[in-house]
Formats: sequence, C-alpha cells, structure tokens
Amino acid sequence: VHRATGRVVAIKILKPDLLNDEVAVARFKREIETARALDHENIIRSFEDGVFNNQHFLVMEYADGADLERWIKWHHHLPVPLAVE
Repeated sequence: VHRATGRVVAIKILKPDLLNDEVAVARFKREIETARALDHENIIRSFEDGVFNNQHFLVMEYADGADLERWIKWHHHLPVPLAVE
C-alpha cells in the first residue's frame, strides 16, 4: 500500500544480479522515464521511482489478474476484438 495515496501498488525492481550491469541499469532507467511520460487510462500508471540501498525501483498502479504473457500461454492467441478492447 502506497503511504502517500493509500492505493495498492506494484513495485518493480531491477534484479540484484543486474545492479552492476550498466546496460541493464540504463535500460531500467529508460523504462522509468518512458513510464513517467505516459498517461492513458489503458496504460499502467507510475507513481514513484528511485534507488533505496542501491536497489532501483518503480512504484506502479496495481492491476489484478494474469499478465498478457500468461494469458497467451493459456489461450495461444489474443483475438483482435479483445486486443482492441
């Protein structure tokens, strides 16, 4: 639960074994910058990001349910009408 907003959130972190990988850290930072720039009702919103104890993190809106990769593994394809929705 995000202290400032009281919302349930998801926290994405950079894997500890990648903390010394400059390319991975740069990619994670680029993802954070991209997330900050996006604002649309169909895109997960980001709330906060930073580094704590050398651990990079991104605090995002929480969406309950299976992710797209898992859904496709179960159903093998995503029908166009559902993708558009």
